[in-house]
Amino acid sequence: MAEINKKALIGYIALAFPLGFVAMPIYIFAPDFYASSYGLSLATLGTIIFFNRLIDAFQDPFFGWVSDRWPNLVSPLMLGALLVLAGSFLLLFIKGYSQPLMMFAVLTFVITSAYSFLTINLNALGATWAETGKDKIRVNSARETTSMMGLVLSLFLFAQMQQVDFDTSDFQSFAWTFVIVVSLCAFLFWSWHRQLPPRRQTASAKIVRFRETLIQLSPSLRAFYVVYGFSMLASAIPAVLVLFFVRDVLNLEEWFSYLILLYFASGAVSVPIWRTLAVRFGALKVWSWSMIMAIVVFVWAFFLAEGALVSFVIICLGSGAAFGADMVMPPSLVAILGGCQKKQGNFAQYYSLVSFLGKMALALATLLTFSLLDLAAFVPGAVNSSETLLFVSFLYAVLPCMLKVLALILVFRLQASPNVKDTTCAGSSSPPLSSSV
Repeated sequence: MAEINKKALIGYIALAFPLGFVAMPIYIFAPDFYASSYGLSLATLGTIIFFNRLIDAFQDPFFGWVSDRWPNLVSPLMLGALLVLAGSFLLLFIKGYSQPLMMFAVLTFVITSAYSFLTINLNALGATWAETGKDKIRVNSARETTSMMGLVLSLFLFAQMQQVDFDTSDFQSFAWTFVIVVSLCAFLFWSWHRQLPPRRQTASAKIVRFRETLIQLSPSLRAFYVVYGFSMLASAIPAVLVLFFVRDVLNLEEWFSYLILLYFASGAVSVPIWRTLAVRFGALKVWSWSMIMAIVVFVWAFFLAEGALVSFVIICLGSGAAFGADMVMPPSLVAILGGCQKKQGNFAQYYSLVSFLGKMALALATLLTFSLLDLAAFVPGAVNSSETLLFVSFLYAVLPCMLKVLALILVFRLQASPNVKDTTCAGSSSPPLSSSV
């Protein structure tokens, strides 16, 4: 197994940077851009995103199975996906399409598909590369921190664009910046990847299809996926609504990019702390602590009035720090629990299920919230009644906290389950999930 030194780790995590860079423009900026530039309704865009994510989610298990079944094809397929991602992103932010709805649907689907294939395989590479539990947490933490750094750069550039009267050409410059970032990071990644020993098709990969993989999941891993689904839905709702909350409820649109930047920067800074706590106390227990922190901090957003900049900054810092654990603990738990499976070698399929649940959560959050906002007669960027804005605040802050409480209860049940009393695999040095080491 390849040694995990600093140089090798930098090569591995390099690809996470452009993946983080592209995430926010796809899910937040693109719908607002097409709604503002082409006059498309949020309900229509939300429906397109929902069905795109639905199709994309169901193809994730196929991506995972293909990657486990033919590992020798993963490297060229990842390169192809990266080229498709860069090219489609260039085409996304163009004003002047005669069929903008069709272009939005096609381009967002292509981008998210390429993004998914790359993310699934990058995570799987990390899980198979790292052998010990501590190394798994270290690799996952470094990767997610790098992804958030890419996201922070994307937000910073967008914030700079907002300081002037930016137009379509500025969006194209933004897209070309992404292409440059992809090129540099891809060079570092493949310089690392070509030094790895060839990944051979495992015996389990030859016979285990995705349906069989689901059946063979351990009770602990199956319970984890349930918790993760509810936790992701709780996180997806404010992610979908944050632009409307900041612009229409708080009237702080000029601060939007800086607030989001602050949120993710706080998450990136907090990752080393969560990583240290996870190694000491266990990833599952630390994940539950972060959920409690997120609930206690974020629920106060419901009570904010127009112009409450300082209060919302504090909420962004606190909830962003909690989000740092949400980025690191789930993939670490999959790497540890997946290594405890009787039939190993299907990590791409395990991570494809994580991707599936995340996308379903985002799709459901988009469809649900956009439809409810339409029923409430909410109009983005326009004058809305106080009752409508209060409803936006409820959807943004209270509903996610309710779902997070449910996820927390499920985590406590998982911690109390006899299935996780001994969470270290036989012959493995993986750290426990919920007890000190």
